[in-house]
Amino acid sequence: MQEESTSTDLVLSPQEEAKALLDEANKSAQVILKFKEDHFHIRDEPVELGTRYYAHPVHWERQWLRFDENKVTERIRVKVSTKKLLPGRNTLSDPELEGTKEDPWTLQNVIPFENVETGELVTFSSSTAGGKIGIEGLVRAYAKAVLAGKARGLPIIELKIGSFRSGYGKDVPCPDFPIVDWENPETAASVVPEVIPPQPKNPKRPLDHDAVGSELDDDIPF
Repeated sequence: MQEESTSTDLVLSPQEEAKALLDEANKSAQVILKFKEDHFHIRDEPVELGTRYYAHPVHWERQWLRFDENKVTERIRVKVSTKKLLPGRNTLSDPELEGTKEDPWTLQNVIPFENVETGELVTFSSSTAGGKIGIEGLVRAYAKAVLAGKARGLPIIELKIGSFRSGYGKDVPCPDFPIVDWENPETAASVVPEVIPPQPKNPKRPLDHDAVGSELDDDIPF
């Protein structure tokens, strides 16, 4: 007798499958790109300014990280594009430590990049106001391009250094991610408008009132 199948596989939409794959991939050790003072680095190794990455703005996330003994022990994250809100700090554990040096929770903004030349996947992560400003600038430029119909796949950004004015009136260095190109530049070719050649002008001739009258006559000849 043939055994009946007991498979409990779920049928997922392509979007659900992609999210499941991304969530699984994110469980592995991430390569973190950081900005500190005047340079970018990965594991304390400097990353050259001008390095190009494919950016993934739709995967921008805000997250709470809890550190215990310098290790992440808890993570609460939301994707910004879903318009969901992170819980307030006062709803997390150890609320009495909020705002102190002993606070185990850190609020971070993160966004994935992919090195154009090597294909290496990295996650830019920042808990500073400057890092948040850098990500918001990139996402704002990308969103405007999408709404204007100018986006052509993923944006290509370069690592740059910008600045913002602090509350003390000082210029503070911050990361800057200007969009310098697009994933599919070939689709950027402007559409050449169709040129309709002018029609030749009919030679002027005297107006024949009798002919005009006959052409406009609605009588049906029998």
